[in-house]
This record gives sequence, C-alpha cells and structure tokens, in this order.
Amino acid sequence: MLFDMIFMKLIMPSVNGYEAAKELREIEASHKISAVDKHFICGLTSLTDERVKLESEQAGIDHIEMKPFVFEKIQHLIMMQNRKRTQ
Repeated sequence: MLFDMIFMKLIMPSVNGYEAAKELREIEASHKISAVDKHFICGLTSLTDERVKLESEQAGIDHIEMKPFVFEKIQHLIMMQNRKRTQ
C-alpha cells in the first residue's frame, strides 16, 4: 500500500471524489486488500446536506471533514488512524 490515508476533495472538475473513491475501492477489491489494510479516505467538502453523507457511504469514503478545516480535528484524525495501524 502506498498511502495510509487519503484526503480527497469531493467536488472536482473532471472526476469527482465519489467516483475516484469508488475506483480506488474497486482496485483494492481486485487486489484482495483486507479491510484492515485498505486506504482510509477522508472526503473534504463544504456541503452539509444528507446527500453528501449518503453518496460518501456508497462510494466507500470513511470520513467526511467539513471546510473550513480545524487543524486540531485533522491532527486528531491522523493520530487515530496511526493508532489503528499500529495495533
């Protein structure tokens, strides 16, 4: 695996973050990557509606972080993922 955590903007010009996350999950599945070893995807957005939550879950996005970002929240998220990886 190349990355432990991916921060992905959900709304992008050519390929949106939902599509990119789905493709990544398909690649992981084709390589039989276990749930423990899969990439942690944090979706970044300024949208707050329920549709974002639903589409994120369907795309395999693990966490949604709202903009503007609070550094301490991002730092905590990274620390929690590091702990999970080292257990």
